[in-house]
Amino acid sequence: MTLIDLDREPDERPVADRRGRAWPWVAAALVAGVVTGGLAVHGWQEHRTRNQVGLVVLADASDWIGDRVEPGGQGSVLLYGHVAIVNTGPNAFQVRGLGGVHLTAMGGLDRWIEPAGVLYTSFSVELPCAGTDLSALGMSVTVEPRDAARRDVPVSVDGHPWQRRFGKACDY
Repeated sequence: MTLIDLDREPDERPVADRRGRAWPWVAAALVAGVVTGGLAVHGWQEHRTRNQVGLVVLADASDWIGDRVEPGGQGSVLLYGHVAIVNTGPNAFQVRGLGGVHLTAMGGLDRWIEPAGVLYTSFSVELPCAGTDLSALGMSVTVEPRDAARRDVPVSVDGHPWQRRFGKACDY
């Protein structure tokens, strides 16, 4: 059995519990890290979306004047058509041109397209009769957002609206 003398000072002093004072500093460091990380991620996402471009190019076969398909030289066909360029992104951009193999833009470019806006433009392209798949007519759209450099966006246009006239011109 142990005897405790209450009239005498203890031989060893108890060690102070420092764990109770450390947790506010740990919590403050954690909160500061979360706030700093959140601000950094927000800035990065804002910078990333500032230059983001989204677009869809649709074949416009609404019988514009000048839309036609005619025989070309050496087993090829000249297709004159219109496309609608739709801005599906969060930022406005300017269309600077259409490009592709044997493709020529014919007008209506160099205009700003606001988000959810549409730009109609005409083009001509020479396509070979053999091996041409109009379901994926490849071209590129040159765009320039307000805060970024010019860039080419590759697109694939569904050319089914011209398929019947294309077949007739190839049989000619």
